[in-house]
Amino acid sequence: MSILTKVFVFLVLFAAMVKMGMDINLFSHRIDWKQKWVQAENWRVAIERVKNQEIGEKNTHIQNLTTGISLLQREKEQLEESVRAKDETIEAHAKEIMKWQEALKVEQANLERAQHQLKVEMETVRKLQEMYDAEQKRAELAVARAADAEQKLIELQQRLDQGISDLAELEKKIRLLYKDKHNVETSLQAYIDKYGVLTDPVGRRVEGKVLTYSKPMGAVVLNIGKDDGVLEGMSFSIYRPGKFVATAIAKRVDRNLTVADITLMQIEPQPGDECTNRAPMVGK
Repeated sequence: MSILTKVFVFLVLFAAMVKMGMDINLFSHRIDWKQKWVQAENWRVAIERVKNQEIGEKNTHIQNLTTGISLLQREKEQLEESVRAKDETIEAHAKEIMKWQEALKVEQANLERAQHQLKVEMETVRKLQEMYDAEQKRAELAVARAADAEQKLIELQQRLDQGISDLAELEKKIRLLYKDKHNVETSLQAYIDKYGVLTDPVGRRVEGKVLTYSKPMGAVVLNIGKDDGVLEGMSFSIYRPGKFVATAIAKRVDRNLTVADITLMQIEPQPGDECTNRAPMVGK
């Protein structure tokens, strides 16, 4: 029986009792005591019936509660079994997690070693890169030096070729000089055969000036010739006031001109330089 039902029954009984009391007080002289007893018995039976009904309902409720408690107990046992299974699963998972944590520690240590090794390798690579850059710079400098050396080699080769050409030209001039010497010796011998031995082989002093200078031929043209006493093979000193210029040997002699090959040169001859077949007075 619910609480509202109990309250309702109580109010009904209370109202009945109040009414009964009022009836007793107002009409006591009319009510028979037997009727009162019958009425009270009826009320007792009604109350007992209500109580029995309430007790039955309470028993039913208790039975339902007992059944519910049994169900809850079974559910509790099932839940406890499930909790035990879950605890076992959790424990297994915890062990698995511990294993993975240990593996993670190992992998972390391996990772730290790998990172350290990577740093070492990166430092090695950096040093190798610096060495490579330095070697590349040295290689570039070497290439530049090689190019410069090659250019110098080309220039030296050109100078060598020019030197070989000049040497060939010089050999040619030497052959001509030997030929001129032979001609001079022949002419001198003919002169000796005709006029006898000279007491003064140097002869008189011959002086003149340079008219022009040919650098490719290595020769000068003098303004003196046979009429001035110049002979082929005669040696001349060329000078300027206070300065020695060169020495030359007469190669071809005309009446008023002489072509002389330069045999020794300190500075290049110029038109107007003095020449003499004697030692020049360069100190004046």
